[in-house]
Amino acid sequence: MKKIIAIMIISIFLLSSSTVYAADVSEKWKINIGDITDCSPAIGADGTIYIGGRDTYLYSINPNGSLKWKFKTGNIVHSSPAIGPDGTIYFGSLDKYIYALNPNGDLKWKYETGNSVESSPAIGSDGTIYVGSDDRYLYAINPNGSLKWKFETSGSVESAPAIASNGTIYVGAGIIFTLSIQTVLKSGNLKQQVQSTLRPLSVKMELFTLEVGIVTFML
Repeated sequence: MKKIIAIMIISIFLLSSSTVYAADVSEKWKINIGDITDCSPAIGADGTIYIGGRDTYLYSINPNGSLKWKFKTGNIVHSSPAIGPDGTIYFGSLDKYIYALNPNGDLKWKYETGNSVESSPAIGSDGTIYVGSDDRYLYAINPNGSLKWKFETSGSVESAPAIASNGTIYVGAGIIFTLSIQTVLKSGNLKQQVQSTLRPLSVKMELFTLEVGIVTFML
């Protein structure tokens, strides 16, 4: 059994091998989990800590260090959870699925991608969940679990997307993609709306820009 150790109340977590620390000078609590954890924890509005492990579980831990619940997936949970405004917990697993769990640990929905999901989700202002897969796609998932769109990149998407204040989504796939999707989000039909142009930029990086229903590819 591996250990999660939390120290003091301060909300700073450090990850080293199979142990998660909440950094300060004295130990507050520790909890054993089934295997090494190598993803970052997420903290809910009520202080609940969510973290995945290589034992295929997502763990929900009370602020006092006791186990609230654990949810079994079909493979390693490398993806760090993201928490929606309603408390829904979103994360991926190497079993190819993107999961949404209710705060009580019940499955809300799961969406199957074409390969392992190592990417951590990001949540847009409208509740859309953005997450990458090793199948080379960036997925946009509606809050009800249906697919809004998916965008093919040039490599496995293991990085977590970042969303700018103007709605632009940045995600790496061995290269950097920039997606600005203000009107595309409303249509939910990305591929049928886009046009593309191409010009040299760099031999090592590709920059993709999607905005107002038009995709501009810069290489």
